[in-house]
Parts: sequence; structure tokens; C-alpha cells
Amino acid sequence: MGCARQHKPKSVMKLISCLFCLGQMFVAVDAFAQSGAGSNGKKDLVGWFVSHEGTKADIDTCIEVSEYSVAQIRHLLSKMEMVDQLYRDSLMSVPGTDQRYLGYVSKVIANDKANQAILTKIIANMGWPKLSVVGSQGVNAAWLVVWHAKRSYQDRYFPLIKKAHENDEIPDAHFTTLRKKLAPAH
Repeated sequence: MGCARQHKPKSVMKLISCLFCLGQMFVAVDAFAQSGAGSNGKKDLVGWFVSHEGTKADIDTCIEVSEYSVAQIRHLLSKMEMVDQLYRDSLMSVPGTDQRYLGYVSKVIANDKANQAILTKIIANMGWPKLSVVGSQGVNAAWLVVWHAKRSYQDRYFPLIKKAHENDEIPDAHFTTLRKKLAPAH
């Protein structure tokens, strides 16, 4: 999001930034509410959001994947999978009312957004990651990014996932699980 090589007019970038922040806020509010941590009402919520809104992702979204070799894309997808799971595992180890839980939630949100931005670049460069190109770990990483994304992101890439499935380039489980989640739209 803060890449040095942005080519959009400043007013468009401000609008995109505002919309992104608003989306982040709604996700954070939902996560906070579901965690059960906001027992003291609005004061807790405001304090939590202010302290977590600047959470940085553990992966750089400014990379130019168009310059990457297939081996570098595989390595990047492997890193994306690791980043995807890193704090999700931690969420399981602390109660939802623990302050650490809220920190993990904010890291998950930041990492999911970063992974989605990178996967979008990968797809623009090489299409949906295929077994024959990036291997099973790369395909699994791409699927996890989509699985943990919002519905609009899933809908955007479902046709590519469907085509990859028809060509035996992703596991059946990836396709059928996502199709069931998105049904009846697909």
C-alpha cells in the first residue's frame, strides 16, 4: 500500500486509502466484538482500534513479481503461506479476552491484506498458480490467501480457480471447498 512506485493521481490514492482504512476498521470492530473483549463498551473498542490500526504486515507488498523467476515465485508463495498461518496458530493459544489475542487478530488482518495484494500481482503476471508451475505448496499458499479473504476477493478469482481445477492444476478439495462456500452463486 505504501509502495514508492504508485502511478495513480493523489486524489484517487487518498480515496482508496480512506476506503481501505474504513474496511480495516469494520473488520477490526467485528473481530473485537467477536472476541468478547469489549466488555467495558466504547472506551475499550476505541482504545483497541487506535492501538492496532497501524499494524504492519510481515511481508512486503511493494515487490515487483513481474521480475521474479518461477523459483522466486515458489519461494514467495511459501513465505506467504508461513505468514498466513503464523498468527492464526497463536490465536488458538490465548483466550479471546486476552490483549495478546487482539494483537494477533490485527496481525492476521494485516498479513491477509498483504498476501492478497501480492497474490493479485502474481495472478496478473502468471495467471492462477498451477501445480505444474509452482508445486503443491505454492498452490496451497494461493488457496489459503483466497480462503481467508473476503467474499468479493473469492468471487473475483473463483473463475480462475475453476479453470485450474478443470485442467487438474489444483487439488479437488480446494475447488470443492471454495465452491461450497460460495454457493449458490457459483
